Amino acid sequence: MIDQVRAKWAAKMAEPISAEDRAQFQEMITELTADGAEDAMYAKIEPDLLSFKETAALQMPMYVGMGRGILAAGVQQREDLSAEQKTQAMASIDAFAKWAESAQFADPALAKQAIGHICKAARDLNLKSMDELHALSFDEAVKRGDVLFIAMKNIFDVYGFKIDDVLASTKTEVTAQTGDSAKVKITYKMFETPLSFESEMVELDGPLVRQGFAGKPEEGFGRSARDGS
Repeated sequence: MIDQVRAKWAAKMAEPISAEDRAQFQEMITELTADGAEDAMYAKIEPDLLSFKETAALQMPMYVGMGRGILAAGVQQREDLSAEQKTQAMASIDAFAKWAESAQFADPALAKQAIGHICKAARDLNLKSMDELHALSFDEAVKRGDVLFIAMKNIFDVYGFKIDDVLASTKTEVTAQTGDSAKVKITYKMFETPLSFESEMVELDGPLVRQGFAGKPEEGFGRSARDGS
């Protein structure tokens, strides 16, 4: 199975890069890694941020409500989900919406912190072009993926979503296993709301990771599942 994942990665990275994609990547990475990038990025978004701050108190509940409605409709239309899975998905959406309504997205100080994490991640990735990205092996890409996960976790933390708390509450149970594939039940708490879901996972040189993804969260789940915690 892992050979198939590596082969898919290699095939994807072998696809030709368009001139437009190459230029967009170059522009983005240059902007994020330049000296003083944090101040430049904040100056770029400050007018929109201040404008949003003036109306956030009134508009955020509406935006969150609309987003919740769209996600809920999508869940209900999924014919591949059981009634229990739909219930769990709705509980996750409600918990996330509760956080989104209270998060201070328009706070300038928090925005500066979030921008700092984005720029740090761009520098830590140490990729100067899209060609360098496509030259990465699957295993190298997995390691670079840790940088992105940490940045995402830190940004959510800035706005009050403690991913570490969610991960600390996580318990896993392997409910079925065939060869290097397994079905794992994952239970966790989000804002004190107990949640669970089942995931198809595959062994990746030892730990179990979600099929089609080789990032940090599922690695942790995989180790816990095998330990029975």
